[in-house]
Amino acid sequence: MAGGIRMGQDICVVDCRKNKGLENDYFTLNVWGKPVFSYIVEECLEAGCFHSIYIITDSLYLKSVAWDIFGDRVILANKLPDQNKWVEEKGKGRYFIVHGCALMLKKETIISVLNRGGGTIYSAKRWKEYPLYPDDLKAVVNERKTNVFVLTDTIGQAAWQGEKYLLGSSESLVVEDNNDFELALILKKKEQSAAVLQDSIQGRIQEKQQILKGGMENSVCLIGHSQFDDWDVKELYGMTVRNCGIRGISSFQYRKLILEAGMLHCGSNAFVIMQGTNDIVSDYTVGQIAGSIRDIVFFVRGHNPDAPIFIVPCLHVNGRGDRSNQKIDECNAALYKLIRGENMFWVDMEALDDDFGNLKREYTRDGLHLSREGYALFGKLLEGSMGKFFS
Repeated sequence: MAGGIRMGQDICVVDCRKNKGLENDYFTLNVWGKPVFSYIVEECLEAGCFHSIYIITDSLYLKSVAWDIFGDRVILANKLPDQNKWVEEKGKGRYFIVHGCALMLKKETIISVLNRGGGTIYSAKRWKEYPLYPDDLKAVVNERKTNVFVLTDTIGQAAWQGEKYLLGSSESLVVEDNNDFELALILKKKEQSAAVLQDSIQGRIQEKQQILKGGMENSVCLIGHSQFDDWDVKELYGMTVRNCGIRGISSFQYRKLILEAGMLHCGSNAFVIMQGTNDIVSDYTVGQIAGSIRDIVFFVRGHNPDAPIFIVPCLHVNGRGDRSNQKIDECNAALYKLIRGENMFWVDMEALDDDFGNLKREYTRDGLHLSREGYALFGKLLEGSMGKFFS
């Protein structure tokens, strides 16, 4: 079957050969309405950087399903094409070889790996009877089970002689047993929920467009997530509140969807910034999270050199499985080191915690969001900090 032409001169190979040692053919199992292998093929297509995308399989059923979904946008074959012949005919080009059950891998990572170079890009550990490419993505790196891409200079070079490109915990999943499959169901459901949340964030931004873009005299601007958005506050330290909090948003999304889009008017007399709680549930590192929040702070400072900026640390939680106070503390400590500048103030919120460092139960309605009593103390602590500047 003829395949569609992709941009670039690299070949993408999605390895869908069944491992005879596995009980199930996980490639064609259904994950929320789509076969497992289709997820990685879609990401490779959307990456838009391949000349051709091959699906390697000897399964007539998988070929039939692949043709129904992708048609001639892919090439269906029983074995890998000869790379040496490809190079001779086209002048250059590499292989990007990925497991067909790597359903969490994203196009952004694929593009990043390609940009790192390497004559051949393998995604596996075991070579076994396939000297050209291995049969799974799983590897042991620094005594920890993880997934890697291995960038090599030539075909046949030992995998561990190549440069390693580690993947994040979610993207590293390869469905090879029933536990992997159940985890895939959970992770893909979370992705769907994330898409719904993204739509909700966009809708909320549109609802608050006038507040975001509008300037107010004698005002204080709140920049953050739901802990601001849910706060019914009209005035702080004698200033009108511009509540620019957006529920569900992370600091990375706030920068991209609001700041970089020119949505935020920075003419207020003071700013209060609180971010982080929606960042720590992602795969971002502590340094990346602190850096993202710092960028928000300095974006405001760059557009308003004189207004005081009050930075509220990420609040502790109580009994939340999706957020840990240890990571919150690490992020706050990293952010504190990055925030340096005139008229920038760190707001102490320890009074909201119990003796064990958890957000007090009476101050929260679900272990994360503040209760009426929590907001009362929060506002008191914030105004106390503001008073040190304005008094």
